[in-house]
Amino acid sequence: MRIMKITAIILLTAALHTSANGLAQKVTLSLKKVPVQKVFSEVIRQTGISIVYTESMFEGSMPVSIEVKDASISEVLDQCLRNQPFSYYVEGSTIIIKKKSSADGIQSPHDLTPIDVKGKVVNEKGEPLEGVSVTVKGTKKVTVTNSNGVFSTDAKVNDVLEFTYVGYGTKQIKVTGETNEISVQLILENKSLTEVVMTGYSSKKATEISGSVQRISGAELMQGVSSTNTLSMLKGKVAGLYILEGGGSVGNKGQIIMRGQASFADAGNTNFSPLIVLDGVITTAVNLQDIVNPNDIESITVLKDAASTAIYGSRAAQGVIVITTKRGSKGQVRVNLNMKYGQTKDNRLVRFMNTVEMTSFINKYMEGMYNATASIRSQFPTLQDFYNTTRPFKDADVNKYQNWDKVLFTDGHEKDINLSISAGSDKTKIYGALDWYKEDGTALESASVKQIFNISKYKRYYRPLSYQ
Repeated sequence: MRIMKITAIILLTAALHTSANGLAQKVTLSLKKVPVQKVFSEVIRQTGISIVYTESMFEGSMPVSIEVKDASISEVLDQCLRNQPFSYYVEGSTIIIKKKSSADGIQSPHDLTPIDVKGKVVNEKGEPLEGVSVTVKGTKKVTVTNSNGVFSTDAKVNDVLEFTYVGYGTKQIKVTGETNEISVQLILENKSLTEVVMTGYSSKKATEISGSVQRISGAELMQGVSSTNTLSMLKGKVAGLYILEGGGSVGNKGQIIMRGQASFADAGNTNFSPLIVLDGVITTAVNLQDIVNPNDIESITVLKDAASTAIYGSRAAQGVIVITTKRGSKGQVRVNLNMKYGQTKDNRLVRFMNTVEMTSFINKYMEGMYNATASIRSQFPTLQDFYNTTRPFKDADVNKYQNWDKVLFTDGHEKDINLSISAGSDKTKIYGALDWYKEDGTALESASVKQIFNISKYKRYYRPLSYQ
C-alpha cells in the first residue's frame, strides 16, 4: 500500500512537471488582426503542444493582434484571450479551450444584453434641445429628444451614441455601463452662418437671408473631380439642380435645369437654363464652361426661389447662378502654375468584322439577292457575272486588312495648363490668369481646344471729408 502511494505521488509530480515544462516553452509571434485559431496554429507549430477546441465556438469572436518574442505559452494565451469570451485550462500536456461562464468573469460583448440609456441634451445656456437625433453608431437605431431634451434608447456597453442637430456640432459619447443617465451639451456652430453670400447686386451673411440660396466655394467645386468642365463639377453638389448632357463627346455643352422646366420647347426656345451672372454682369450664356475657367472661380451662388425675380425680373424665372471670380490679395506677388494630364480609354465593346468575315458576308448576301430577284437574273446570266460586276471590292482588297475600330476610335488625351498671378495692396488688387486646355476625344478628329485669358483689377477710391 505504501509503495502504491509513493508511485501515485511520483506520477502526479511527473505530470505537473511535464505540464509546467510545456507551458514554459518559448514562442515568437507577429500577427495582426487574425482569427484566434491562427494564433493557436502557430503555437502548435512552434512548440508541438496539443490545443483542443471546437471550431464553432469562435463564430463572432474578435480578431487578435499579438507581437511577442520568446514569450511562454501561458503568456501568449493570456494575451490573445484577453477580452475574449474564452478561457483555458491544462490537462496533462494538453491545453483545452472553453467558453467562459458567468462565474469566470467577462462575458462576450456580442452576448451583452442591451441596457436602457437615458439622458438629456442641452445647449450652451443649459436650455433643452428638442429634435436632436441620437444614433447608436454602426446601427440603424435612431431616436430624437422630446420638448424637454430628454431621450431614451437601447444600447450595449461600448456602443457609441452620436448626437446631431442642425447648426450644432456633432458629439459622440461611449456607453460605459457605469451609469445609464447621460447629460450632453451641444455647442453652436456659427461658421456657416457667417459666410458671405452673393445675392444679386449685393453680398450678405447667411443669417440675413431668408430665401433659398446655396453657396459653393471654388475649392469645394474642384474637390474630388478630374474634369475641367465647370458643368460637370456641379453635379451632385447643388440640391434641385439637374444637369443634362446629351452625350459623352468632346465639347458637349449640356444644359442646366433648375426649378423644373417652365417653358415649352420649340425651334426658337431650346434653353431652359438659369440666368448666369458673372461678377455682377448679366450674361446671355447658356453654359458655364463657355464663359469661365473653373480655376478662376472664387465661389458660385445658386438663387433658387422666386425672390430672385425681384432682382433680375422675368429673366430669372429658371433661377440664377451668380459666379464670383478670384481677385488679387494683399501682399507679395504670387504665381501659381497648375498642370494636369489625363487619358481617356476607348472601352467600346463593338467589334468590327475583319476582311475575311466581311467578304464572306457580302458573298452570301449577293447570292441570296441574286436567287431571290428575277430582274437581276435576267440582267446577269450567272451569279459570277453579277458578283464580279457589282461587288464593292476588288481581288487585291481581299488580302488587305484594316482595323476600322482602331482607325475611327482611339484613346483620348486631356491636357490643362493654368498660370495665374495675383498681387495687391490696401487700395489695389490685381489678378490675372491664362489657361490652355486641349482634349482629344476617342472618336476620329474629335477635339476641343480652349485658350482663356482673365484679368481683373480692383481699386478702392476714397477721399477723407473734412468740415469746418
